[in-house]
Amino acid sequence: MSYGGPLQLVPLDPKASDHLHGRLGDGKTLAARLLSTHTLGAWSAFALVSPGLSEDKLYRFTESGAVPRVPPEQWQHVSGGDLAQPVVSTNEQLVAALSARLRSTPSGFLTVEDPMGQASDPWLARSELRPWLLGNEVYFAADGTSFERLAEVVSNGGGAWPGLLAVVCSQLPASFVDWHKDLNLDESDVMTMAESASEIWVGAYDNESYLLWTPSEAIAHQYRKLLETDVSAT
Repeated sequence: MSYGGPLQLVPLDPKASDHLHGRLGDGKTLAARLLSTHTLGAWSAFALVSPGLSEDKLYRFTESGAVPRVPPEQWQHVSGGDLAQPVVSTNEQLVAALSARLRSTPSGFLTVEDPMGQASDPWLARSELRPWLLGNEVYFAADGTSFERLAEVVSNGGGAWPGLLAVVCSQLPASFVDWHKDLNLDESDVMTMAESASEIWVGAYDNESYLLWTPSEAIAHQYRKLLETDVSAT
């Protein structure tokens, strides 16, 4: 269920870097190259949460509570007659902001790690969203020209565990042709993407929302403006 209320991009203190380093440590080759090529401890971290969130909830990155929960009278019936509480997510707002951000950055594109996917998975052959493969590792990527493609890319990397790991880069792999073709990456391609990374989005709050990691206050400021504006229809 999409969260429709206001959001804030809240600065986090340095203790957030432990969680972010841990998430990259659980990642694949691109995550490892990000750790080795950047002094990420010097980057600033921000949480995408509802206004007024308490500090206690703000730093519980693995627990829900980033946005208000659905009241019990709106819970949904499931098989057996039980009630299930819908998960409220800021995913749509994030995709809209990413789309606008990428359109303002002509060379920018988003790369998302598929944490559970493997190159041999049969569904990849049927998917219209073509993967980028590094050995058995699966990645998906998009620029800002297609909102639908970008939303699908984010969705493919946004499972409940370990959550989204999305990187905005500015240097495409040398063998890139277009967004509709498979791409076999090599180590130099991944290193190029890692070196050109300007921001990292990481899933948090039990799949409710996200953390931003960037060395640039200007980028954080741009996201603040975007997330306070309805860009989903642009």
